[in-house]
Amino acid sequence: MATNETPRFKIPYPAENDKNIWYPTLANTLDQFDTQIFGNLEQLKPIFRELPWVDNQVGPNQLVQTGDLVMISRTYQATVTVAAATTALTPEAMLCIRIAGGTETASTSVWEVVQSGADADPDLQVFGYVDSAYNIFWYNGSTLPVGSANTLFGSTSGGGAILSGLGNPNGVVAGLLGQTYIDITVPAAPIRYWCIDGAMTWFVD
Repeated sequence: MATNETPRFKIPYPAENDKNIWYPTLANTLDQFDTQIFGNLEQLKPIFRELPWVDNQVGPNQLVQTGDLVMISRTYQATVTVAAATTALTPEAMLCIRIAGGTETASTSVWEVVQSGADADPDLQVFGYVDSAYNIFWYNGSTLPVGSANTLFGSTSGGGAILSGLGNPNGVVAGLLGQTYIDITVPAAPIRYWCIDGAMTWFVD
């Protein structure tokens, strides 16, 4: 029997014939199911292989990425590379990366600045928000203020040595922007925090 397939996960279903008056409903339902599963899987905690240095430049306002960002698609288990590039920023917009449907091999992507509707597109993963003053707030709680530079998403670069200790560091331990603190209260399950303001505000990873 001839079959059709959903676009992403290749779920097979019967092909249409002139007696299948119910066919459009079946096809639409399966495509929606396929899209929903894809979106849910790709929006889980991202996996990165390479994190580049980025600069939130002014005049004009733009995100300058000086190296490649390489992430792993959870759905296709393939690398997705966002090549070094300059992206014009728009205030009060989302910074997204597109994971294209149907990708089964290594693929490339670019930053997309989305003013609205980012959460309605399962191909888009939202990684940051640009406020009205062009400060960038990343998905993990770190901030890239306008006119500053750091590793993408505030990794440990620029933060000096990695701190460690017993307990939650909030309000107790001061760190540099992007610095990492490891709570080793439970050695077998340490908790990692990021310093997000160059002072005493830490965000659990």
